[in-house]
Amino acid sequence: MKQIVLLFIVLCSGIGGCATTQISSQPPGVKGKVLWVEGNQMPGPDRKINEGSPVVREIIFYDVLKTSDLKRQNALFQEPPFEPVAIVKTNEQGEFEVNLPAGRYSLFTRENNGLFANLFDGENNVNPVTVESGEVTEVTIVINYKAVY
Repeated sequence: MKQIVLLFIVLCSGIGGCATTQISSQPPGVKGKVLWVEGNQMPGPDRKINEGSPVVREIIFYDVLKTSDLKRQNALFQEPPFEPVAIVKTNEQGEFEVNLPAGRYSLFTRENNGLFANLFDGENNVNPVTVESGEVTEVTIVINYKAVY
């Protein structure tokens, strides 16, 4: 038995060591980046695709909402009559991170004239994001209501 333990120690002390399983101590939540795109985005031979520029915005999280829960005014939504679950602001690089319990949420950015979201699933949920227990969900939000494609 001593020989087996000694062999294990010798093998694990070599280059690379032994793989270990780590349990994440990271609380669940959402992290990501917010990008701004505007203007003519039509492709062309001398046009480069605009990936977007990082932007500072408030990100508002609600329990998942359907389009029928909201009123639209042009490309933006009016604030719903529900309390947000969380509000977080991006940094200068457009990055944000927020701890949230496991669940489904709708994400919006706060714009001057309303809330922006442009993704919907097959059940008419607005910009749905699922947070699993013990995991961080990564998202990229592209604010493009002033872009033409």
